[in-house]
Amino acid sequence: MRKRHFILTCPSDWSNDGRGQFFEEFVADLLRPMRFAVVERLRVTGMEIDLLAKHLDRPETILVECKAQRDPLPADVISKLLGNVVIRGAAAGWLFSASDLSKDGKGQWEEIQKNQNLASKFTWFPPDKIIDILVDQGSVVDPDPSLLNLAMSRSCGLLGDAPG
Repeated sequence: MRKRHFILTCPSDWSNDGRGQFFEEFVADLLRPMRFAVVERLRVTGMEIDLLAKHLDRPETILVECKAQRDPLPADVISKLLGNVVIRGAAAGWLFSASDLSKDGKGQWEEIQKNQNLASKFTWFPPDKIIDILVDQGSVVDPDPSLLNLAMSRSCGLLGDAPG
């Protein structure tokens, strides 16, 4: 089975903050068709929330963390998000990431999946799930392998398959 990934590119002169904001806006655009009203970059006492998503049809508030970095995400990203969910009384925390989790991050995620209460409070959207959402929303077409090779050779692809 191929492991899918995506690449978001932005100008090289953008700051880390500018790149982060770009990914946050990208994720906000994924949430709106799911019937969420989205507030970006909300600062509250002791924390900054990348996105606050309020469902339009249910009394449900989701804290959304957006990580566009290439390096695997450490476990503390998950711990911090779950802590913020509890402190703010949110329904759940969702982590959207352009990279995988570190070894410890995967271990923590697997432990969360074994606990029904925690699993209902945390959802991780790795690159594969983000691609699924984009395809389901009709935003992109999952590329044919022959198209992928052309796109990768020209370095202009948004999504792709990699041997996995």
